[in-house]
Amino acid sequence: MTDVFRTVSGLPRALAAITGVLLAPLGAGAALADLRPPAVTDFTAPAAMEAPQLSPDGRSLLFVREPQPGDPENTPAHVVIVDLSEPDAPRSSSLPLPDITVRWAAWGNNERVLLGLEMMAGIRGPGLRAVRSDGTRTRITELRRSQIMSVRRDGADPVMLFDFSSRRFNHLFNTRLDHVSDFLLDDPAHVLLPARTATGALDLYRVNIETGRARVDVRGSDATIAFFTNAAGEATMRWDLAGYGRDMRILVRAPGTRRWRTAQRVPVNEFQRLQRDYEWAARAAAHDEALVFWRDPGTGTTGLYRYAFSTRDLAGEAFSSPDYDVGAVMVDPVTLTALGVTWSDTHRRVIMFDHEIDAHMPALAEFFGEDTLALPVQRVGERVLIKATGPTEPGAYYLYDMNAARIWPIGHRQPLLAERALARVEPHHYTARDGTELFGYVTWPARPAGDPPPLVVLPHGGPEVRDHHDFDRFAQLIAAQGYLVFQPQYRGSYGFGRAFAEAGYGEWGGLIQTDITDGVRDLLGRGLADPDRVCAAGWSFGGYSALMQAILEPDMYRCVIAGAAPTDLPDMLDWMADDGGEALEYMERAMGDPRTDMDRLIAFSPARRAGEIRAPVLLLHGRRDGIVPIEQSETMDAALTAAGAEHSFIPHNGGHGIATDRQWAHVATRMVFFLFDHLQTPHGVIVRERERETDPSRTQTVTVILEPFDP
Repeated sequence: MTDVFRTVSGLPRALAAITGVLLAPLGAGAALADLRPPAVTDFTAPAAMEAPQLSPDGRSLLFVREPQPGDPENTPAHVVIVDLSEPDAPRSSSLPLPDITVRWAAWGNNERVLLGLEMMAGIRGPGLRAVRSDGTRTRITELRRSQIMSVRRDGADPVMLFDFSSRRFNHLFNTRLDHVSDFLLDDPAHVLLPARTATGALDLYRVNIETGRARVDVRGSDATIAFFTNAAGEATMRWDLAGYGRDMRILVRAPGTRRWRTAQRVPVNEFQRLQRDYEWAARAAAHDEALVFWRDPGTGTTGLYRYAFSTRDLAGEAFSSPDYDVGAVMVDPVTLTALGVTWSDTHRRVIMFDHEIDAHMPALAEFFGEDTLALPVQRVGERVLIKATGPTEPGAYYLYDMNAARIWPIGHRQPLLAERALARVEPHHYTARDGTELFGYVTWPARPAGDPPPLVVLPHGGPEVRDHHDFDRFAQLIAAQGYLVFQPQYRGSYGFGRAFAEAGYGEWGGLIQTDITDGVRDLLGRGLADPDRVCAAGWSFGGYSALMQAILEPDMYRCVIAGAAPTDLPDMLDWMADDGGEALEYMERAMGDPRTDMDRLIAFSPARRAGEIRAPVLLLHGRRDGIVPIEQSETMDAALTAAGAEHSFIPHNGGHGIATDRQWAHVATRMVFFLFDHLQTPHGVIVRERERETDPSRTQTVTVILEPFDP
């Protein structure tokens, strides 16, 4: 590869890819107008580069590549290894993974790769007795198990960590053995792995990654549930259950010592409260500390702080803002140290704790531009792995050398989307009816389906979460069909302080919905969207909001999509009451207390007001949803049927979120065609060819997009 660089504010820029996963250089290639919007298959293709990781010496990189559309039939997943000894002339190789389910891949040392495998394992003897949900009895003869395989980077000399030919490890206590407590950078021949003995005690083992042999490094007990190590690879903290499972003990020991002492003992329900008040984010430098999220009662915003278990109090601030909540902590996947944090106003921001990296951030920001955020995700010496992300960048990885101030592109997470015209995203400010200044994100279609285009209102879930100025696959999927997308950041959202979030408590069907409505009316009043072609769509609380919008503003919406939505609030609280605890307490504050607010809960329940919905409705829900049970959509389905309302109810086999590419394809295709049918796109992005597929769970024929129409 030739040295083709140009300098931007002192930061050289590579213009060619260094792996087989093509990375189109920023600012180069075809103009946006020459690119097609993405097809649904572009969005639903699996990741071609997932969680890349630098080797301990920083001279190699690995990642898992799933089969892509266009690959030969039966192409397996691969672990791709790129030799970066000479970044201008990289060499790549791959390890095929036929008939293997790989949960993750990581470096064990510079020469060996660790693969977290998932498999079905037979049970010795007659098996286990079990009772099905319908009350009938059955016998289980195999269980799903996870384990780590170590293999040389050339694919030779595979070995399984822990010897499962021995009853020492091969028993029912050890079904999950792919959790690495520490990669032991100072001991490249070993890793630390927890495993249980045949009597149930959890010990921490030093496991040789070349032979698979394990020896006890730290002993625990049958009450131990987790170990935590420091930067030197020493176990300095552990958690034990006590009092017959009613209490949680947090034990610590100083580095270089052997004796554990109890730093804190609290009832389990109080420990849940502790986790809520001081949510664990990453390990800290001190042996008895952790980095935690904590909301400052003075500012009302959540920051990142050090929490000392020994003193049961905060020990110092890592980062906080008086106006905005911390969004996420960037944790190095090998050292497990916190590299920095992100937060958002209208755009995402990054603060680095590593001062050497931080000195390079202004140049990196100028290099990538204001719409793309450079996130350092791993540092090895002077080399830094950068993830670039933004509204039109689903994720691209770069190698940056701080000494040379040079950057090389590595690859796209989703290369098919890199070749398409993704929609630009801008903040849109508006004023609510009570004078409060609010904003939302508007995603502008690259090829509008009309002038002005149809509008899809996409409220976020939660409600105490928020959207970001970043890649959003739901918004981009909808915009690719030619529709304008609006994502309001209503009161009740996270990210803007406690007062802003609590303004939405008890207002699920009230203030939150008027904030959404006011944003929609502002867009329509400015002539930015077609008032006769407006739909509402959302997932979880967003799906609830879509239904409530159709009830409160029946003349505004032509259709509604509600995924995994709570629809009957009193029934939802009854279902949560079976478990009780912190989740129920929070929902009674956020949603309403049935002992005092029952009339309001009923009025804010779409299933109780189904007769007021005039727009066609699409209900989607996962059968395994443990957050919002599928019965909530079944109740809505029955209510809409009783009301004679036009609607469809399509369950899928997932949970509350969309966990697999297959589930995402299932949901995406149904959303796209439902919107197309009801917004009646006259000349937008439509299909040229369709393939018929029958959903085995229902007698309904569904349609799958193969490619977009080329006008």
